[in-house]
Amino acid sequence: RTRPYVSTGLSNFRPTVEGSAVDVARDRPSMASSEASGHPSRFANDGNPDTMWQATTDDNQPRWEVDLEGFYLISSTRLDFGVASNHTYTVEVSKDRFTWTTAIDQSRPKGTAPVRADTFSAGVVARYVRITLLEARALSNVAVLGALWTQ
Repeated sequence: RTRPYVSTGLSNFRPTVEGSAVDVARDRPSMASSEASGHPSRFANDGNPDTMWQATTDDNQPRWEVDLEGFYLISSTRLDFGVASNHTYTVEVSKDRFTWTTAIDQSRPKGTAPVRADTFSAGVVARYVRITLLEARALSNVAVLGALWTQ
């Protein structure tokens, strides 16, 4: 005897991408609130540990942003500041570059490691990722780990 299928509506399923996450920000178009001479925004996501984006000294709220050129399910970020310090920052995401949502708030120091890895809540989909530096003025490398979002 077969039982008929009965839809219960949308599920609460949230896909995970840990096993297939890749750096979706690598070599994507980026921009910044300012750029010090010889340290353009594109150096933050070029994968080269010998380059870095650096804000100008008069930039009171340094921001770096990347256009992922598509919608991605974001699982985490890995920020390399290049030097050990009490780095504080926020990571925001957007689907349209007009409405931003804070995904990671590291406004209180959590150690002095030069590389910071943050895991996103399940189900974060974005096209744009913006990092606001609260203390530092430079990023050596930014990795945004995720998978292409398809519905």
